[in-house]
Amino acid sequence: MDLNLEQNFLYQNMIVSKLFVQRLYILTRDGNVAYDEQFHRGVNIIRGDNSSGKSTITHLLFYGLGGSYVDFVPQVKLCQYVFVEVCISDCILTLKREIKLTEDGRVETMAGMQIFWGNLTEALSGICESHYFGYKTTDKTKSFSNVLFEILGLPIVVGDNNITMHQLLRLMYVDQESPTGSLFMFETFDNQITRETVAELLMGVYDAELYDAKLTLRDLQKSLSETNADIKTVKEFLPRAEESSSAFLLSMINAKENEMQQLSDLIQKRRSGLVVNIPIVNNSERLKKKIAFLRKDLEKQNDKVERIKNEIDDTELFIVALEERRKALNNSIQLRKSLDNLVLEFCPECLTQLDHNVADGHCRLCKAPIDNTRGIRQAKRFDLEMSFQIQESKVVLEQSKNELLEEKSILQRLKSELKTQEKVLFDQLKDVQSPQDEEVDNMIYTKGLLEGEILQYRTMLEKATYYESLLNKKAEIEIAIEKTVGFIRAKQSQKKAREKEVYDKIREIGIYLLQHDLDRQQEFSNADDFFVDFSNNIVYLSNIHSKYSASSNFYLKIVARFALFISSLELPFMRYPRFIFADNMEDKGIEEIRAQNFQRVLIDKLANYSDDEYQVIYTTSYITKELDDSPYVVGSKYSKEN
Repeated sequence: MDLNLEQNFLYQNMIVSKLFVQRLYILTRDGNVAYDEQFHRGVNIIRGDNSSGKSTITHLLFYGLGGSYVDFVPQVKLCQYVFVEVCISDCILTLKREIKLTEDGRVETMAGMQIFWGNLTEALSGICESHYFGYKTTDKTKSFSNVLFEILGLPIVVGDNNITMHQLLRLMYVDQESPTGSLFMFETFDNQITRETVAELLMGVYDAELYDAKLTLRDLQKSLSETNADIKTVKEFLPRAEESSSAFLLSMINAKENEMQQLSDLIQKRRSGLVVNIPIVNNSERLKKKIAFLRKDLEKQNDKVERIKNEIDDTELFIVALEERRKALNNSIQLRKSLDNLVLEFCPECLTQLDHNVADGHCRLCKAPIDNTRGIRQAKRFDLEMSFQIQESKVVLEQSKNELLEEKSILQRLKSELKTQEKVLFDQLKDVQSPQDEEVDNMIYTKGLLEGEILQYRTMLEKATYYESLLNKKAEIEIAIEKTVGFIRAKQSQKKAREKEVYDKIREIGIYLLQHDLDRQQEFSNADDFFVDFSNNIVYLSNIHSKYSASSNFYLKIVARFALFISSLELPFMRYPRFIFADNMEDKGIEEIRAQNFQRVLIDKLANYSDDEYQVIYTTSYITKELDDSPYVVGSKYSKEN
């Protein structure tokens, strides 16, 4: 197959991450509606005078989508809940976050989120299922960022910390407070690795296998650390290395048992001439009882080991079954999406050609309203639940495997101890004559000492067996780490070509937007190069040290953010969710005519793409009459009085 044709085929069949805001709904603490507005696909313009509340709307939208914004105006603290109805990858959800206040009146930075599997009307009426998720991820629970990432089809990425919705939104939201030199939305505790990871995720330069490999490597390294700790603990109870192997201990046990056998034979010979037989009932009865208890313990331990083995087998089969069901469910989702694009041309009953003038969302046959998203929404919810089950099952599986190692060691000790006690009883029953001379007494005493030594060696053997199983486990983990590291290196080398494709597209669109600026900055009009450096949080032209006015610096930054966004409309492999929102297109003293020109250039550029494929929400105080009368505007025109 031709390389370009193969690439196009892959692009057509990949899942594209998309996020659209359909409605923003704010409730006050006394239950009144503070804001309720619907948004559409394509361009959405919120217009109004300065200090009329436009920034507050975008701050609340940022917060409602999972951002950690807390520097709200006092009026926001009168509000209690932010609801955002979204369509994520064709799945309609409602996100609800509470504006929680601390004792000193500040907004909490890490409030959780309730996710409703339905639209806002269904969420408010309580007729759809919902789940609450915290802000942070733990070993046992997922955060709301994890859930939204899964619905978006994004891998859970780990930099220094788990990448959250907040980190993604820092590159999708253009705010006023950040310095003009900061490409990302500014925050005090920022680091280079987090910025790199967020940018690479949104650009789509890592594939899912690479992300999975990194997560696997993290788990392997954690498991190796835990295994090393267990090895260190067990080793403290063992003698020096040459005397702590199971082979050495078994040889010592065999040697001591041979000594006991020789003593038994010798005792038997010494007693062969004795006449008086005195049965040693008490000692043999004691041994019989001990052996009976050992056999019961051994049987119970055997059952326990078999039960754990069966649980491991069942858990592994359960995980495989769930993974197969997830694959089938995702195939079903893709099939449903494909079928949604099939349009009936003729009535299946009479074969008459059907009317084409039917409103969107209605059946062409009976004209009744239809909801194609409900099935996808349900499938996504089931997929998420199975993801939770798989994660929990893997934790249980690892615990069961560790438990099996310990229980096998105990089983080995019991078997060995039973064997020793049975041999002692056998010798006792053969030796039914009471020792009458000092030599026989000494030999019996020595036998008792040997029996004690053997029991000690048996206990050490249990520890040694467990220790060696840990060493084997460590070796297996180290081999797996080596293979995983090699896989990651190979994948990282493959990503360079795709990374270049993204940066070339950003450069192309950035130069276009700069060259269509008004003639205010000669370097922009003559621009022939354009660079974004996500790692160092800057954007520049040919010379990284060039200085511009505050308004031109702002223009350069906003061009970079929209160039990244528009690139995602042309490169299907990018994971950027085709959604961007901006607070004020005329920040940092940019003149009115220049801001209006950028809006026109941006909208003209976006006209090359289908409105159904993207969403832009921005606020402005400098709207032209042409745009003010267009279908792009959302809500009324705000003022200090309104």
